[in-house]
Amino acid sequence: AGNGAPSQGSIISGISEYATALSSLPVHPNRDCMTFSLLQHTGILSHLHVIAPDVASQSDLERFHTAGYVVALQRETSSTAAVMLEYGLVDDAYTFPGLFAYCTFVAGASLTAAKLLVSETVDISINWGGGRHHAKKDHASGFCYVNDVVLAVDYLLQHVPSSKVLVIDIDVHHGDGVEEAFYFSSQVFTLSFHKLARGFFPGTGSAASIGRGAGRHRNLNVPLDDGITDDQFLEVFELVVQAVADAFEPSHVVMTCGVDTLSTDPLGTFNLTATGLCWCLEVVKEMELPLLVLGGGGYNEADAARCFAALTATTVDQPLPQDVPDHDYFPK
Repeated sequence: AGNGAPSQGSIISGISEYATALSSLPVHPNRDCMTFSLLQHTGILSHLHVIAPDVASQSDLERFHTAGYVVALQRETSSTAAVMLEYGLVDDAYTFPGLFAYCTFVAGASLTAAKLLVSETVDISINWGGGRHHAKKDHASGFCYVNDVVLAVDYLLQHVPSSKVLVIDIDVHHGDGVEEAFYFSSQVFTLSFHKLARGFFPGTGSAASIGRGAGRHRNLNVPLDDGITDDQFLEVFELVVQAVADAFEPSHVVMTCGVDTLSTDPLGTFNLTATGLCWCLEVVKEMELPLLVLGGGGYNEADAARCFAALTATTVDQPLPQDVPDHDYFPK
């Protein structure tokens, strides 16, 4: 934008090393490359600043994570079974070659996105590789090893005087790691829309969890039923987000856009479409606050990539072409 006004910025796969690091995550190895390829070939990237992310340092990670946990991440597959068990590096968060590079890029990209908002060079910044909301300070969980959401929020709180951050999470799974990190904070409001049911991961996210101490009434969980549709979701989302924004008066918004709410997702049970998720993003954009948009879940890789592309187009008010253009992952 001209006249010194902020314009959109993007932290997508700005450099090949970031794309390679993201593709090392076993649960969706192609998703992020597919997203970037789609954005390139639809022309959406021409409306964005594609910026190479910084790599997070050990001290960056230790703003939230414990030193022992960071060391365990660095050791990747060479830690003992007992150490891996202690830090949750098992089951749905097992170690793999390239894990630490993956963690430093994901965290670094979300920190870079936060820095852009602080510098006021952009009004929206995006890291689709981020949104790893289950990671705890000393424990991996649910395909999440480093909590870039917490690190990005922490950066905003550090560098913007009197900042108040609203974290909105629309992943089908409750953002338990983010809730836990800020449960006692008056400066962060955590708002999560998710499924809550016996046996459904992570098993937290009750409406009774409202925050404690200085953070009392700074946490709101909105459990939703299986099969919820776009219209139903948007009705609840718009009402709740508006009420929270009016009461909390945030200076910044961080939105975790997990797309495992799509009807085609193998792990989710909602019945949403990309159109519905774009509506939600429009509601948040209308707040006209500095906005950090992150990814999250999404395990049908092709549909997740299409949805991330549609959400990206929404941030810059551009339509996606009706026909998917030929690109590297077109057969998928």
